[in-house]
Amino acid sequence: MDADHVFNAAVVAASFSAFRVAAAASDGFVPAQIKAKDRLRWKNIIVSFLHSFLSGVWAVACFHYEPALTNDLIHTKTVLAQTLVAFSYGYFLHDMLDMHRMPRKGYGELMLHHGVIGLAFGVALVTHLYLGYAALALVIELHNVFLHTRQLMNFLGYSMAHQAYRVNSFVNLLALVLIRGVTSVYMTRWLYDNAGAVPPVPLAIGGFGMTVINIMNAVLFYRLVQADWLTHKKPEKVAREERRARNAAANASARG
Repeated sequence: MDADHVFNAAVVAASFSAFRVAAAASDGFVPAQIKAKDRLRWKNIIVSFLHSFLSGVWAVACFHYEPALTNDLIHTKTVLAQTLVAFSYGYFLHDMLDMHRMPRKGYGELMLHHGVIGLAFGVALVTHLYLGYAALALVIELHNVFLHTRQLMNFLGYSMAHQAYRVNSFVNLLALVLIRGVTSVYMTRWLYDNAGAVPPVPLAIGGFGMTVINIMNAVLFYRLVQADWLTHKKPEKVAREERRARNAAANASARG
């Protein structure tokens, strides 16, 4: 094990531990209106939001401060990108462990996603190659900031007619197309164009991973459009939801 492997292992361990601590600490920041059965999910989303914000901004910084990454996604190795990939690897380990404590419904897709990402990032950390490609994948986390915000707003009882919810819903869909979609298409095309420069095993892992991610992107787009833009509710139902949300907020303030 060389110095780089020791460094990677240390960052992964530190990241994993930090997110475990953050998950435990978030227990004190659960709003009163969150139901007992939803507390674990709320805490999980808060920690996921934190990772998405940090890793998304970090990924953009990698390419801003290290332009060489853009020119060679395979061989260019920078401390910033290497640390980012190890940091996110630690998070995905934490999240996979965290999800085992929650209801299984809906988590099969996330476990598949994390498994694919973990395998790809593992190859990058072990071989010291494809760090630029892995860092590029983490640019997608910028979209997840808005996706997690939507989830948190749903837990807080925001009506779909609420202005803040509508704004986030629009930005979320736009970010899905322009950040998640464009980045994923570029990564898929890059893999196709550079197939001759990538050994069979990493190529197979990358091809399988991008296939899974692109399918998930399409499904996510459909679900968001269906849920936030094609669901028509009667005005009185929307009004009831808004009154319920206001009453919940008022009761929570009174208890606080």
